[in-house]
Amino acid sequence: MYLSKNTTNVIKFLCAILIVLHHYAQYVCANNISDNIIYFILSSQCGFLGVIIFFFLSGYGLMESENKKHLNFITFFKKRLLKIYLPVVAVSILWLPIYYRMHNISLDFTQIGTYTDIIVNIFWQWGQDNILWFIKILMLLYLTFYIFTTTQNKPYISIAIATILTLGICIFGVTCFDWYSIISIPAFWIGVLASKYNKVNGGGKPIHIYALIAICIIQSIVLMNISNSLLIHSIINYVILLCMILFMHKIKFEIPNSNLIGIAGVLSYDIYLVHGKVLMYLKHIAETIDIYHFLILSFVMSICYYLFRTKLLKI
Repeated sequence: MYLSKNTTNVIKFLCAILIVLHHYAQYVCANNISDNIIYFILSSQCGFLGVIIFFFLSGYGLMESENKKHLNFITFFKKRLLKIYLPVVAVSILWLPIYYRMHNISLDFTQIGTYTDIIVNIFWQWGQDNILWFIKILMLLYLTFYIFTTTQNKPYISIAIATILTLGICIFGVTCFDWYSIISIPAFWIGVLASKYNKVNGGGKPIHIYALIAICIIQSIVLMNISNSLLIHSIINYVILLCMILFMHKIKFEIPNSNLIGIAGVLSYDIYLVHGKVLMYLKHIAETIDIYHFLILSFVMSICYYLFRTKLLKI
């Protein structure tokens, strides 16, 4: 299977839309605003699907870049990790005063603890935006990927290291968030392997696939013991991901290059970062949030933030 940059940009944008609709549907269902089954499906399923596909594309894109050129750690840190981390920090700096005002939080700047709380909020808790949990998981997977690529000439060692670190990330996710946070992790490695062993890159002996299958089986057993609901979500979404992979492999089409598609791909990340904050703010000021107002405001603020960080901050 080969995915062009344009194709991945379109898919990433669609994933962003899915996640936006998922969080709005959660609000609708939690407040009994509508009993429409579409909101139930969006609320229960589409967030998982959007994140799983996004993780798959992240792994695929990293491996595609690795196939062209291996980066040293400093370059990898600047071009990969900071690329996803700095926009989160910047949006948190902008959002935090609004968050404090919404919750009537008074800051005592005579106390050292105030500065500590602000720093933690910006650089780790990201303005108390809990829906950005997946970015922390993704950053740890990026680091694991780099270690994986530096040892991949010794495949069994790279498998062992990647497996151990991945299980460590799962423990981190469960400890800091909940069991739902580990569902998407295998999708990242599926993306890596989809690129590593595609025909465009010359194929290869897929010995890593056995390790991936083992991880998926272990995860399924764990989820089955913890929550049948999470196991069902996991199975449904990985079946959909598999169908998408098979479909893209069979049709082999190219989406024409255009600036609009490129912007849509980049803008998808800004939508992830901004829409949750828009929803929090609207819930604070309005009794009922209309979906059209929420979507329009989310897109407008995402575009504004995209222009702010790319044109002014250059990140």
